[in-house]
Formats: sequence, structure tokens, C-alpha cells
Amino acid sequence: MGLNGSQDLTPTRSQHGFGVDYGTNIHTFGENIRVAKINNLTKSESDRIGVLPSIAAVQKAIRITTPTPPRRVGITERLNRNQKFPRVSQKEVMTNITSIGYQSKRFNLLRKRDLMINITKSSWNLERISSVNTVNDPTRSVADLTYTYRYMENEPGHLPGTGVDAYLLDTGLATNISNIRGRAKRLLANLTDPDDHIGHGTMCAGVLGGTHYGVSGGANLYGIKVVGTNSSDCVDIAAALDQIITLHKQRLSDPTFKGSVVSMSIAYIEPTPEGFITMPEVKYPVMFELMKEASTAGIHLVAAGGNDSQDACIQGPAGFSRSIPLIGVGATNVDDSRADYSNYGPCINLYAPGTDITYQNTAGKLATVSGTSCAAPLVAGIVAYELGRSSQFKLDPAGMRKYLVSKALKGVLTPDPNMLLIYNGVDTIKKSSADIS
Repeated sequence: MGLNGSQDLTPTRSQHGFGVDYGTNIHTFGENIRVAKINNLTKSESDRIGVLPSIAAVQKAIRITTPTPPRRVGITERLNRNQKFPRVSQKEVMTNITSIGYQSKRFNLLRKRDLMINITKSSWNLERISSVNTVNDPTRSVADLTYTYRYMENEPGHLPGTGVDAYLLDTGLATNISNIRGRAKRLLANLTDPDDHIGHGTMCAGVLGGTHYGVSGGANLYGIKVVGTNSSDCVDIAAALDQIITLHKQRLSDPTFKGSVVSMSIAYIEPTPEGFITMPEVKYPVMFELMKEASTAGIHLVAAGGNDSQDACIQGPAGFSRSIPLIGVGATNVDDSRADYSNYGPCINLYAPGTDITYQNTAGKLATVSGTSCAAPLVAGIVAYELGRSSQFKLDPAGMRKYLVSKALKGVLTPDPNMLLIYNGVDTIKKSSADIS
């Protein structure tokens, strides 16, 4: 896979022959970044292409698959499929939405300042990101919906993340479940089947932007399928990122647009000779350039750190966080310890709850799941929450990451107190309060 480094995006016949039939083994695409996938190249042919003046980078096409422990390549999930929970009541969800609007009207005199909303019957991860204190309580199960999620309502009647476009590069999206219905859309990039046959992308969307089990229930959710049932190619990610950049630029003229965030609970890592570690930006230069292009356009990037209990810096996209303002995310347990499966290291900028997370699956039922795949959309949801509250970092991913790091909880995680736990800062703002059950 190669990336064209020139500004000329006009498709032309190549002046360089590499022993392939024209139009048969070459797949090109991209409006913002021109990418070409050429099948069956030899190493010498790849090297010759790489030195051409118009080529920015060349890399081997990597496969993205569903997780296969212990060294999984693909989505970072550990799903508990055996637990049974009651079906989500659409009436209950809609009642909560109505209640929020009703409470906003009741507190009409407080509209000029922040109003704190307390959402009861929430999951433990939502209470943890909105509290300075631990939520670990032996009298409560992490699967119980007995926790309270708190956030600041900046605009009367608006749910968190309203006006923000949240893109999920994942396994697709089921748009008909009550938790995200009406705000969720499926986009096609390279894969032709948008359905979520695995359920992973739907889970991530709910954690990021579910009305009752997510952080930013007002965000626009766009699922772009980059991981299929069996396996997928990194070309799918490239096509998705190019489409996101195009849509993001189109939205800039809309006065209601608050910003774009991309949540990536995916990973690509290939075995290397023992004792030899290649930095991901060197090993995956095309993917790195694509991520950098998106970040430069003002798109906020969040990536799962991975579930291999190793240094996150050896994999992409989380490993890119040292070179671009992407947010790499690790996972924690309810007792504020780093999850034993979570990757770690300098490429993990923030940790977030990732174990036993409640979500609504594609069948509309509640289930729990564990993994950095759950932690990343949680952080992406807070990015959407902050974008909805203020335009300060609308097109400033570096500023947003620095801001979230600065207000993260310090000294609360084990075994390393220097690890930072994501926090929405609700206790640091002068406010009045409204309870929603």
C-alpha cells in the first residue's frame, strides 16, 4: 500500500512499469490523500516504488482480524457472552430523555450558568469518570445499574456531545437499538456490508454516545466498518479516514457543528524478531501519515491501547500517540487498578474504566464486556462532551489532549500512581443540580 505525497490527485497512467496489468492489480482511492494498493508486488518492486519522488510512504498491507489471544490483531475485546440481562426498555430510555428536558425548564432561572445533571440507574464506569472518589463498593455489583452519572448541562435541554460528530472505526453499527436510535448512521468506505455481525462496533457506539449507558448521549454517531467477520485490510482504515476528513471539512461551514472525534478500538501488530521492536510510525508509515493528516485537519483521534498486557507503543494506532496528538487509552477495574489485560507504557496517555462495562447489544439486550475497546470510546465520549461544551479545542487535538491530561485524576490508580484516570471535571465547576432517575 502506498501514499502519494504530491498534491496532484488526478488519476493518470503510471509511467513506471512493475510487471502488472494496468487496472487489474491496482486499487486507488482518496480525495484528501491518494492511496494505492498494489497486489503481488515483490520486495524489489516495492523498494523501487518507495523512492519515487511522488510517493510519500510505502508499507505492507496488514490484516485486521477479530481478536485471537494472546497476540491478537484487530479489535480489542473480551466479551462475556453468557450473562443474561433484561431487555432495555425503550420507554424507560425515552422517559429519561424527556425528564432531562423537563428539568431544564424547571431550572429556567439557572440557564445562564452550568446545571449539573445526575443520571441515576447508570453503570459504574459512568459514575467513575464523573467522580473524584472510587466507586468500589462490596455491597454493589459492577453489573448493577445502581450508579449515578453526572455531567454539566451547558445548553438547556441538550444532551452531552450535541453537535459533535463521533466516528467509530470498527465492525459496523446496528442503528435500530433504542440506546442510539435516531442519531446513529452507517457509512461505507471500502467494505460493502455495513452490518455489525460481531456486535463490537455497536458496543463501542453505545459506550461513547448511548442515551443512558454512554458518555455523550447527544453526539451524532457514524459507524464505518473496517473489520469484517473474518478479517479486513488496513486499506479499509485508509478509506475510512479519507472519508472522515472529507465529511469533517464539509461540516466546518455548519454553525451547529461542534467538532469531530474518531474512536478506534482496533489494533494492528505483526510479530517481529525476538528482541527487536520497530516503532509503529516506522513499521506502518502509510497508516501514520493518514492519522497525521486527520489530526492536522482538526479531527480528534482516540485509540484503544490493546489487551496483551505489554507495551502499547509497539502497535498501531495507539503507538502513534508519541508523534501525533492521538489519545492512547488503557483500561482499569472498578477497584482503580490497571486491568491485567491492559497494555501500558508511554503511549497510554489516559486510563479509563474497561472491565465489566454494561452496554446494549445488537439484539437490544444488556450485556457486559471487558477490554480497552470499552475504555477508548469512553474517552472519546468525554472528548465529545468537552467539544459540546466549548469551542476552545474544536480544531485543536493537541490542546484537547493536554487539557484532558491536566484534569485527569492523579495518584489514584495502582500499581503505578503516575497513571492518569480520565475525569470529566464535574466537581470543579460551580453549579446547581438536578436529579434524573
